[in-house]
Amino acid sequence: MSVEQINAGHSQNNLIAMDMTLKYARGISYSQLYKDKKNTIEKLVKDLPTCESVVWLSFLVHQKITLTVKQAEIHIMAPLLYQFNSELQHKILSFIGGRSFPTDQFFDLQSLLKMIEYLLQHHNSYRRELNRDDKSNLFKAYLLICDDYLVQQEEVNQDGTYSADDMLKFYMPFELRMNTVLSIKFSLIELVKSKLFLVDFASNDQRFSSYIDAYIRGKHCESASKYILMLFSLSSELICNKNKTNIIKIDLSDSVTMCSFLDNFCINVPDNIDEVNIQEKPLYKVANNTYCFLYIKFFVNKFFHSLLFDLAKELENQGLIDTKKTPAYVQIKQLVGQKFTEQYLFYKVIDRILADKRYEKKTGEDMTKISDGLPDFYANKGQRVFLFEFKDIQLNRKVVTSGDYDTIIKAVENELVENEKGRPKGITQLANDIDKHLFDIVGKERVSEKLQVYPILVYSDSSFDIEGFNYYLNNRFHEIIRNRNIPSNIHVKDVLMVNIDTLIMFEKAFVDKKLKFDVLINEYISYKNSKEQYQVVPFNKFLFQKAKQKGCFFKASYLVKEMIAEMAEKEKTEKATYGN
Repeated sequence: MSVEQINAGHSQNNLIAMDMTLKYARGISYSQLYKDKKNTIEKLVKDLPTCESVVWLSFLVHQKITLTVKQAEIHIMAPLLYQFNSELQHKILSFIGGRSFPTDQFFDLQSLLKMIEYLLQHHNSYRRELNRDDKSNLFKAYLLICDDYLVQQEEVNQDGTYSADDMLKFYMPFELRMNTVLSIKFSLIELVKSKLFLVDFASNDQRFSSYIDAYIRGKHCESASKYILMLFSLSSELICNKNKTNIIKIDLSDSVTMCSFLDNFCINVPDNIDEVNIQEKPLYKVANNTYCFLYIKFFVNKFFHSLLFDLAKELENQGLIDTKKTPAYVQIKQLVGQKFTEQYLFYKVIDRILADKRYEKKTGEDMTKISDGLPDFYANKGQRVFLFEFKDIQLNRKVVTSGDYDTIIKAVENELVENEKGRPKGITQLANDIDKHLFDIVGKERVSEKLQVYPILVYSDSSFDIEGFNYYLNNRFHEIIRNRNIPSNIHVKDVLMVNIDTLIMFEKAFVDKKLKFDVLINEYISYKNSKEQYQVVPFNKFLFQKAKQKGCFFKASYLVKEMIAEMAEKEKTEKATYGN
């Protein structure tokens, strides 16, 4: 069985009616259709042409991620059945029974991508159309992989009576393993970050300006603006196209420039595939001017997140960075985290979402004049004090894919509580901010005032969007703060964790004051404390639902609107300079 978040109906004025408990959904796999395990993936796909097989499977991936909110996966499965032979048709129809459900999970992204990777690892140059038996065997091979991703029914109660600790120990490791595939990057937000980094920030930093120029040259592109526009226009075309295709054919007039650009992201260019990594190379070249996008999310990642990997690799290849002591990516990530993500992006975003003029605000850079070891951002509105720590960290891939609770918690403790050398991290830094520095920040004259302190952890890794992390770290925070000498007039609230991408996404709602940050936090704390199962609900998901209630769901922020207008103007200028 696969697990899915089901959001029930809710009223505007009753937060308790916003049901975000997790429930089971029906999934499909080989063992549920066939009692014997005699078939193997190798046997099923050994005579299949790689190109046509990869294109067929990747189209299933694309169909799944482009389903509308009113569509269910049966909308993909029903017509697909006609492509299978009668034996597989009968097995699937018997499994479905007389009724399908909106929550049915017939197409598991992780398994589909694993199947694509297998085909690429056993690449061949055969070319022919797939017949019904070919497609049936290919789907059976996919179903064999699905067996590895089933959640056992007995791990979590299916009736919604699970405890918060149940979800932390069983659901969180399972969901984290899927996160690199299931966490969908919003292309407009990635556009914001890539444009701020490649164009605005780089133009004001000499070192990064030279790095970006070298990277863009390595991608055979004329400028950073041109690079961003190409990425954005291609992904938008795929996401918004009416034909629902993941195949792009390049017009002959654009073929030289565009094909040269796209070849950088093709896993089969050059023809010999030495290493299969579809996150790094998310395209497959079908013909001279025809490209198949294996998974659009991995391409969108190229806007910013994966860009840092690519940048480090390009700089290393060009000999522009010394890697004798420290790997290129580690060096780039540290520099970007400190100089761009925190001091440029984070400050700008927090300043904009705290739109009320009554907020007093100080950046971490401002507070270095007061003392060392202060938070990354401070805001004050009346008796409400907000302390922000920003963590631009990524959980190690081995940890993310381990599926092991103890391994995950050990990594979280090291990154967000205290590292192996005893250095305070994340929530311990927040506890220190409150215990040791609060009146250095708010002013000594307020020492006797009744203050409500909101500790906030802002992060960039979507892994922490998953149910359980905020719950675990909030419990650890209160364990730490109970052993501190906090004055009785200081009321310390629960720790809140929020993704910086989510704040960018709903920035317009905050600026327009349809959402008010301080009010929203209090509502969230009341909501999650109203029911045992709600304690694991992340703030991000609560924010999405509140924004949806107020009619500002997925509205583009001012940043996005400004940048689209600016990039459109740049495109006109560059077309005049470089031609079409």
